[in-house]
Amino acid sequence: MIYKFIYKASLLFIFPIIFIYFFIQSIFLWDFDFFKNKFGFDLKIKNKCDICIHCASLGEINGAKEIIKAIKQKNNILISTNTISGKKLAKSLFPEIDIVYFPFDYKYAILSWLAKSQIKNVLIYETEIWPNFYELCDSKNINICIINARLSKKVLVGYKIIKQLYKKALNSCSLILCKSEYEKDKYTELEINENLLFVLGNLKYISMQHIISQKTNNLKSTQTLLPNNDYFLMASTHDPDEEYFLKSIEYLIKNNTSVVIAPRHIKRIDKIKKYLEKNNISTKLYSECKKLNNKTVKLHEKVLLIDTFGDLINFYKDAKFTYVGGGFSERGVQNIIEPTAFGNSILVGPNIDNFYEEIVSLKNANLNINVVEKTDFSNLEKKIFMYVKKLNEIKEEDRSHQINNAIKCIYNFSDGILEKYLNILIEKKFIN
Repeated sequence: MIYKFIYKASLLFIFPIIFIYFFIQSIFLWDFDFFKNKFGFDLKIKNKCDICIHCASLGEINGAKEIIKAIKQKNNILISTNTISGKKLAKSLFPEIDIVYFPFDYKYAILSWLAKSQIKNVLIYETEIWPNFYELCDSKNINICIINARLSKKVLVGYKIIKQLYKKALNSCSLILCKSEYEKDKYTELEINENLLFVLGNLKYISMQHIISQKTNNLKSTQTLLPNNDYFLMASTHDPDEEYFLKSIEYLIKNNTSVVIAPRHIKRIDKIKKYLEKNNISTKLYSECKKLNNKTVKLHEKVLLIDTFGDLINFYKDAKFTYVGGGFSERGVQNIIEPTAFGNSILVGPNIDNFYEEIVSLKNANLNINVVEKTDFSNLEKKIFMYVKKLNEIKEEDRSHQINNAIKCIYNFSDGILEKYLNILIEKKFIN
């Protein structure tokens, strides 16, 4: 009880800040539904919805899109998200479905949100835990199922209050469908009821299988922007990745290998641009390139900065090799399945907890995934340079072999996963 009291008191204390922040954000984003949905004022739902599928942001929408397509065939669904980028992508993929923002964890906001949505079941893609939301759903017999479930190790080694709040919330779920045995073990360590836990596989493999099957025809080629296909892609970078890779970027440019950087958060673009130009590296913004109507942009001695939403995936196809960010941060490595599916050789930092089992499985399948270990930190820039130099020297026949091997792996790992999720959700009466 003491943990619940501390949590509720903390929410009450920060309420004025939260209220003002979301109001200003709504004005800045020019989307007043962001403010109204968050506090349960107005949802503007046109359709009757029995099931809410919650995807925190753009990445989760991408990962869940195939299961959403399957579920919506026989069910009336609502999609909720936390971000404007997530909402935009969801609307573009599913224009016929109502898309709303998820409520902030104040009881009055949740009660209003639940009353207006009239949902009976909630599917949460990858674990997102809001104690009050879980508690109120439990009290109103609204079932919660976590799909593609994962759990950050920070929860297990963090503050006791967080562990206890999460433990109580997760044990109120009806079902937790884990993406791997590795993730299930973390739930077990948190003392989550074993009867709730099932291991079904990673739904991200399903999404990539569909992209692979269409990539030749549907993905835009980056050749209109780059002089050749030999570029190094830095995907989903976190601060200070660009500093760690400065020596490597200088080396690649001198050796006629172009560099493309896509930060995890676009708001970092100005900082990256200033940092690189301070170090005598010229840059070009992708948004400017797109205005040139497919005219070739020569990037010799320049770095291309992707400052637009939704375009990163188009660059995996022709990348010579790829660094996936997050592994040098507390957050952990970002999605390595996407670039791997395109046959990219991969370099990541040491914090691979988010995709630990996937990285182990892909490496065991002889895919070229390189992890910078913590023991290398004594001279990190030099160690990264050694990895980059080695990857840049990969022969074309080895790249072709890697691509073919990657396609086989993705199809093998995705085999039957979607059916397993749908079958158990039907069996447990979450969906029709």
